[in-house]
Amino acid sequence: MLLNILLLFLVFGAAKKKISPYSAAVLLGVIEAVIHYIAKQNVAGALIQFGVYASLAAGLVYFLARLDRKPTTGAAYPTPGTADKVSFQWEYIPLAALILFLVFGETVIRFWLQ
Repeated sequence: MLLNILLLFLVFGAAKKKISPYSAAVLLGVIEAVIHYIAKQNVAGALIQFGVYASLAAGLVYFLARLDRKPTTGAAYPTPGTADKVSFQWEYIPLAALILFLVFGETVIRFWLQ
């Protein structure tokens, strides 16, 4: 679980560096697949692990990029006080689910399979 948190920091930090956040997501999948292969000696399981974790991290990058965009207000001249309003963005729901699964998903799956 601690390794998953450290790998998430890699994905979050990729936006500030020169590397692409999607390449950081693929790197997270590769690291998880290598760890799975070393532990289980199973190539098929490692490939599945790579696909799952890389796609979850890519989804995380996608939703973070959507949250970084400025929302369109539709008004050319906003009225005073409208800039202070915070509106709910639906991207927070899948983003929270992805983060929870990336951090705790492996533990939950192990508990469920026993």
